Amino acid sequence: MTTRIYSVDAIDLTLKKRNPHSLLISCTGRVTSSGWSDIHLSPFVYVAPPADGILDCDLVGTAPGPGEIVIPVLTKVAAHLVVDDVDNYWGKDQPVEGVRVHASQNTKVATLEDIATGMTAARILDATDGPIPSAPSYEADIKPLFRVRDAVVMKNISGFDLHAYEDVVTWADRILETLEAKRMPCDGAWPAQDVSLFKAWIDTGKAA
Repeated sequence: MTTRIYSVDAIDLTLKKRNPHSLLISCTGRVTSSGWSDIHLSPFVYVAPPADGILDCDLVGTAPGPGEIVIPVLTKVAAHLVVDDVDNYWGKDQPVEGVRVHASQNTKVATLEDIATGMTAARILDATDGPIPSAPSYEADIKPLFRVRDAVVMKNISGFDLHAYEDVVTWADRILETLEAKRMPCDGAWPAQDVSLFKAWIDTGKAA
């Protein structure tokens, strides 16, 4: 039996330029332990097309069975889905405008409009997220917020590594100041929820 996984972390959209156009949805998230299987995106079935043209999907998987030996740590997972003929998905000249992915603790949105800018949509649009963890940690909650390209750019510009706990702890207050001023990352501000999560991590002691 499949169920929504713990969280969705990022959504990337790739529009395949063929006729008709198809859309590759790539999504990363986290499950609460090892042993999960069959991670995939499950599109909603609609009686009528949604007014906003956004395709809702659940990010789901099969949890470990009773008696299975698992490691109780947040574990990264990924899923992909190809949507064919996105220009007429809801009917003639009724295109898919974006994707909204649901996990058990949060929801993130990406739109086709963002493909042209090269931005990661989950970093641009506001998302409806679940409650911020009471004691967030760097490895489980903060590190996934920094994309690989964010870490590379910052290391080249400022000499510290956003994917290294020691560096982020050292520069945490400066990073927060920059995030709140919407000067980082350079291609679009973080959602308010993610900035609040980073601040909560600082306020609760910057756990590893």
